[in-house]
Amino acid sequence: MRVILLGLSGSGKGTQGALIERRYGLKKLSLGDYVRRCLSRDTHNLRARLSKPNGNAEWEPFPDDIAFELVAGLTSSLSGFVLDGFPSTVAQAQQTAALVCPDHVVYLSCANATRERRILRRGRRTDTPQKVAIRSERESSLMPAILDALRSAGIVVATIDGQHGIETVHDLIVAAIRPVKRDIFEFVGTVKRGLSVDESVPSSSESDGEVTFSK
Repeated sequence: MRVILLGLSGSGKGTQGALIERRYGLKKLSLGDYVRRCLSRDTHNLRARLSKPNGNAEWEPFPDDIAFELVAGLTSSLSGFVLDGFPSTVAQAQQTAALVCPDHVVYLSCANATRERRILRRGRRTDTPQKVAIRSERESSLMPAILDALRSAGIVVATIDGQHGIETVHDLIVAAIRPVKRDIFEFVGTVKRGLSVDESVPSSSESDGEVTFSK
């Protein structure tokens, strides 16, 4: 099973990716983490390729050519994985089906205030309020077009309400990705029929290539 986790910084991709890895035995891949390892070892000549004449004061997504190269290297030998950090541009979204062949794309939706609070809570020295706000604004402006490009390419995006606690969000993701080759609504209907009146499952709706899960 190949899963892509999408979401703005602080939406919980890293935490949920680790839970999915443990639950399904998938390899957790993070493009951002991989780039940081490459920079520390200066592999792929990334320091020079990512440098900008005017510095790196404002956040920008990874250049498309670098993202394609690194993601291909990360995923080519794996039959199953959970990937976050890709796609981060419209061009990358347009190539996602051909490059990654995902079984599921999950988008963690989360309010800006919640995400920024989570990021600042990490206590990283580089995560100043100003830099966090700049990144949030840039990511927020790009994400709608990325999601539209994925849907236009025929990829169904499951939107998960990431405002909930970790366990609840994980349960919603599991409900979205568990059936790899079965219709998701057949699956949800089957589960509902097997529940007692005191139990519940995430509600779902579908429109234009999107499945939404919420409590």
